[in-house]
Amino acid sequence: ITKRDLFYNVIGNIRKIKEKFETVISTAVYDKNLHDVPNILNLAYDLELPIRLNLVIPEGEGKNVRLLDTKQVHKLKNLLLLERIKHPNKVDSPLLHENTCYALQDAYGIKKTGFCPIDAKSKLYVDPREQSFACEFYKQGISE
Repeated sequence: ITKRDLFYNVIGNIRKIKEKFETVISTAVYDKNLHDVPNILNLAYDLELPIRLNLVIPEGEGKNVRLLDTKQVHKLKNLLLLERIKHPNKVDSPLLHENTCYALQDAYGIKKTGFCPIDAKSKLYVDPREQSFACEFYKQGISE
């Protein structure tokens, strides 16, 4: 998404800091990198780090990529469930939880059923243009 190749810099820095700081690999999955998810998971296992896989939200640079379709989302969720069984406490994703996110609901049609920080008005995001939103991924208004 960022169009910059910093992979080896990031891996080198992870190796340097992982013993001193609590470190988690976090990645965003979309159509173009879905096939790489097994490699990304194996990298996390090799680095002995937990990993969180997120779906790309169509905000910022995320507007410029093709999102996963429903079939791909189900395929990814099934893979992550299997990986979580094989590697307890190492794999996390919003797909493995009750969806509490308005942005995921709007982008992927995954029904929002839980409580979001937006609902409690407990979060404030200010973007680089100094516009305020309840969430960096959901910039629409929430009806009362």
